Amino acid sequence: MKMLRVLSIFGILLFTLCLIEASFVPDWETTTLWSAIATIYAIPFSIAGLVVSLKAGNPTGLFVADDLMKLHSLKEKGVFSEEEYNARKMRILK
Repeated sequence: MKMLRVLSIFGILLFTLCLIEASFVPDWETTTLWSAIATIYAIPFSIAGLVVSLKAGNPTGLFVADDLMKLHSLKEKGVFSEEEYNARKMRILK
């Protein structure tokens, strides 16, 4: 989690620098360079955020729909009672 905070702070500073540079420097080559740097930074930051959230056991919504569909399918097959289904569904949605 500490790594994600550091990356967030760095991202805010980088974004601010890009915004200031784009506002005051009319040189499009420099602006393009800063935009490329920000984009290159965003990719590992996104991956780091996903890894941290998955390690925390809190999926970012990527698997929730699949889990709910599997759970519903099992309920329809009679594997779970209505009460068990609702309890498991609430755990998935938390």
